Amino acid sequence: MENKTSRDLKVLFLFTKRPYDGTDTTWHMLNLAMTYVAYCDNVTIFLMSQGMELALKGINPPVGYTNLRELLLESMRLGASVKICKTCIERCTNCQGDFVSGVEVSDRVDLMNLINVSDKFIQV
Repeated sequence: MENKTSRDLKVLFLFTKRPYDGTDTTWHMLNLAMTYVAYCDNVTIFLMSQGMELALKGINPPVGYTNLRELLLESMRLGASVKICKTCIERCTNCQGDFVSGVEVSDRVDLMNLINVSDKFIQV
């Protein structure tokens, strides 16, 4: 078995839930992603379904909530790549908008390949 250092790990986070769903799950997972970025060179955040709202401009947090889009942007500044599902964009009437800069439109084949090569796969 190959001995990988933390830097060598490939980590994939898959966000499918609405960011502001009344839980802290997305907040915790974005913070975990930023922790991985500090120790790993290859962290990808893939947004599907309602998880795409994280990258959609114009979605504002409810009063009293942390702006999760800012956490996503911070993870990108730290080095995470962020991809968004092309098919989901086409199907989602609420997601026909402008996404934050730096997000790459991707597809399910790319997601499949990311899952296959990832050492850690975390779905939210």
